[in-house]
Amino acid sequence: MDAKRKRVKVWTAKKEQYFTRIQQLLDISKDVTTPEKIAKFKLKLETVEKTKNSLLEALDEINLLECDLNEDFVPNYAVLDVVDEMMCQIISVEKKFKKLPTQQASTESYSSLNILERFDSTVTALLKLNIDNLADYFYRIFGISKT
Repeated sequence: MDAKRKRVKVWTAKKEQYFTRIQQLLDISKDVTTPEKIAKFKLKLETVEKTKNSLLEALDEINLLECDLNEDFVPNYAVLDVVDEMMCQIISVEKKFKKLPTQQASTESYSSLNILERFDSTVTALLKLNIDNLADYFYRIFGISKT
């Protein structure tokens, strides 16, 4: 295997790893319901733009090397559509966090506790049930006699 073919393999492995990182963040963004999940989302969000740029660089390198190896090669950038869609979904989740009015200044960060408090305040409380004895309640509801 010549040096260029080896470089294609290395760049392809990098591209796949960068894609996997973005996919993992997308998966995390679909369920940000606990402080731990929110923290993980925010942590991975810090590097997603760099990861995307690294993926694009790897894609360029692969296409350049393939062109050198095969003059009939047609560069392929189809993965960009998928990456763009994933990034749009990730950014839309990020924007939801930024829209929550939990802080006065826009430069202050939104802690996961504040976000959860905001969501908790929108939940309507259940009506109080006047049940003295839960066991009696079930016997009465299901028409079962106590023996």
